[in-house]
Amino acid sequence: MPDETLKYLPESLKDELNDVIKYAKMAKKTHYDNYAQIYRDMAREEHQHARHIKDIVLDQGISLPNQNEVDELFEKADNALKEM
Repeated sequence: MPDETLKYLPESLKDELNDVIKYAKMAKKTHYDNYAQIYRDMAREEHQHARHIKDIVLDQGISLPNQNEVDELFEKADNALKEM
């Protein structure tokens, strides 16, 4: 019997990548240095979560409904991390 939780992974992957972008933007916009560091840490953690989800998706052979969208989100997230 397949694990029912796996069906949620493609959408979770996109959510995690969007969170990376969100926290990276917050890190750049805040006026408080200590908050900026917290946001940067959160962005990096979300990116790590996204990579782990991607590994599970690939390992399980789960098809992503829109692979191009996921690839673009990974590129945006990677760039957002570099710009923090």
